[in-house]
Amino acid sequence: MKRIAAWTMFAVLTALACLPPAGCQNPSPGEIRARAISEHQLGRPDAAEDLFRQVLDIRPSDTESLYYMGEILFSRGRYAEAYYYYQSAIDTNPGHAGAREGMAKTERALGPKADELRFIPRDSSS
Repeated sequence: MKRIAAWTMFAVLTALACLPPAGCQNPSPGEIRARAISEHQLGRPDAAEDLFRQVLDIRPSDTESLYYMGEILFSRGRYAEAYYYYQSAIDTNPGHAGAREGMAKTERALGPKADELRFIPRDSSS
């Protein structure tokens, strides 16, 4: 009998531990992005990419998430995809220096193919 009571108590406590506290909400896109940036800085690109994709599912025009997706994909040699994300970041924030630098390095990596993939106008000052 004692064994059943202990097991039941364990099951109840485990179930309660899995429930969010009263008033607890899902993390905001900003909180998810902050976790994603931390994962990226810790050298965990798979976890970071998953989290950035979660942010972009909620907020498709999140400039920082778009930029970091470009960084992750560029580091994996997925230049065409990186180019898309850098352009998207610039489209949402034309002054984003990191995205502009990322786009420039990706254009160098892609060579002439970059012109086929470009969807934002060339900056007239360049």
